[in-house]
Amino acid sequence: MAAKPPERAKEKILVIDDERNLLEGIRRQLHKRFKLVLAENGDEGIAALQAQGPFAVVVCDMNMPGKTGIEVLAEIGELSPDTVRIMLTGQTDLDTAMNAVNQGNIFRFFTKPCPAEMLAAGLTAALEQYRLVTAERDLLNKTLSGSIKVLTDVLAMMDPDSFGRTERARNWMRKVTGALGLQRHRWKLEMAAMLAPIGLAALPPEVAKKARANLELTQVEREMVEASAETAHKLICHIPRLQEVASYVLYQGKNIDGSGFPHDDKAGNDIPIGARIVRILSDLALSMEKGQDLDDTLALMGKYEGIYDLKLLKLIGPIILEDQAVTPASGVKTMEIKLQALSVGDVLLTPILDLETEDLILAKGATVTELYIKRLGNLRRIRKLTETVRIRRSSNPEVEAKAS
Repeated sequence: MAAKPPERAKEKILVIDDERNLLEGIRRQLHKRFKLVLAENGDEGIAALQAQGPFAVVVCDMNMPGKTGIEVLAEIGELSPDTVRIMLTGQTDLDTAMNAVNQGNIFRFFTKPCPAEMLAAGLTAALEQYRLVTAERDLLNKTLSGSIKVLTDVLAMMDPDSFGRTERARNWMRKVTGALGLQRHRWKLEMAAMLAPIGLAALPPEVAKKARANLELTQVEREMVEASAETAHKLICHIPRLQEVASYVLYQGKNIDGSGFPHDDKAGNDIPIGARIVRILSDLALSMEKGQDLDDTLALMGKYEGIYDLKLLKLIGPIILEDQAVTPASGVKTMEIKLQALSVGDVLLTPILDLETEDLILAKGATVTELYIKRLGNLRRIRKLTETVRIRRSSNPEVEAKAS
């Protein structure tokens, strides 16, 4: 039975082969079923991926002038990990097939000449595999990350001193992962930035306040603070797929020279990179919350050779400085408004305080949610809060999302 074309197939398929006649034959027989892009060699295929990607599926010939099909598919795997890869070759020896599978992570292996219906069936299966992979990623990126965002928003309302910086750290992490080529790990790193302070919820308020202010702690208090990272690690490990995130949070207080918590032998590059980045971003966010100059803070952090990963700090510093200097995008305005005029999506450029106790209600950098507005409305009925705030507001939510 002929393979049915995938329904609503919006995904593109890249076919790479140095035989022009074969490419034209595939186009002629399958263009009504699939959205095809053709390339006549490996370099042309890589260029197509970079210019027109992402592709759901790549079909590549084994033997071509220049790069072999295995090399091309391995490179595509690095550039586009979600792309499903199919090898097409005139060779039938087992060694070729094994190399293709082992080195290129090949989903299917077809030999020439390959009947159109057999290739169509393989492409249909590959598209289904692509959808499974991307659906799982969307579940992690959107559903799980959204749930974590709700959790940290609630915690930020209950303890803005500890959790008010998570939004800023997450937004910085988004930019850092892009600049450092860590897009594949972005969702894990963003969640680590959001969940980094969760262990502080177990601390007595006065101990958490001393720890944030870098005040001298008693032995008992120091043990409490160190244990908070382990508490966070245990909590996060209960969530499926977040074991690596949990390790980032556990090691966020570990110094690059190996001192600090946890008390083990890890030091330098053995400390998870996510933990090293979270440490830098969290401390930068704290300094900004205190109103300290960012340049001065970076210069001071650069003197602590045993504390921070200075190579990472040198890479991250310019990214954060550039982010702070960026002029708001078109459609994004800064303004001063009455507290009751806050809208969902507004970004606070000044904190909201209880004017009688001077307690922090909502931190600078927080993005206003419906929950925040409801809580602020209730608090205004019984307390005297900051009357006016400076905010950044977008007339287009998509523009604001990109800006943040």
